[in-house]
Amino acid sequence: MTILAGTEEKKFTVHKDIICRFDYFQEAFRHESTILFPDVSPTAVSLFIVYLYKGSVAMGNTEEYLHDLVDLYILADGSEMVDLKDKTMDCIQDMSAKYGLLEEVTNLELVKRVYDKTHAKYEGLRKYLIHLTAFEHDAAIKDLTPRGAEAVIPYLSAEYLESLRNYTKDHPEILLGVVKCHQFRLSDELRNKFVPEMKEDIYDPRERDESYLSSRCFFHCHRKRTDCREVPPSDDALFVASERLYVE
Repeated sequence: MTILAGTEEKKFTVHKDIICRFDYFQEAFRHESTILFPDVSPTAVSLFIVYLYKGSVAMGNTEEYLHDLVDLYILADGSEMVDLKDKTMDCIQDMSAKYGLLEEVTNLELVKRVYDKTHAKYEGLRKYLIHLTAFEHDAAIKDLTPRGAEAVIPYLSAEYLESLRNYTKDHPEILLGVVKCHQFRLSDELRNKFVPEMKEDIYDPRERDESYLSSRCFFHCHRKRTDCREVPPSDDALFVASERLYVE
């Protein structure tokens, strides 16, 4: 089967029995042998093919690669491949955490692209970008004081909402998502301000705690209350060493 990627229609070939394991492609290749992804970069399609054969998505270290991962996520969303979406989401989150990315990920053009090219659900990469945008904007509203409603809840101040509205421009769903996200962040801010003995670090969406299901799957799209990291217990009681590793 043939995949053409990008505006230049770079050609990739993949085995039919590999790609047609997925319902979307089984239907797409029912009467055709070629499929075109004009809005997806060739690198993203390369990552897609690696996933088809290996089941994994690698993390990179360039801004261009970050955008390729976004393209890969968009491809996975359009192809209804939940596992690929979740693994790509993990890579984007891990890159953000490892390299301290914030503005590079919350760039409005990137956020708008994700909203324009993915299904209208508040989950996965959409959810992550909203949480990260709210986290970024927190820097401008950290000074909570007990003087009046707008001072105690600066998220609701006219000045802040106007600046946020100007930032999100013609995407009211992004504005609404950020405002809703602030509702959850507000309790943490108020606790730290007024109950200092219970102070905790403000939640950073880039950080993922693998020891908690609610954290490691928070930005995933798989069925709720399902542990995607769940590994069947091994029946092997002993670790078996290989003698050949010690041959000089």
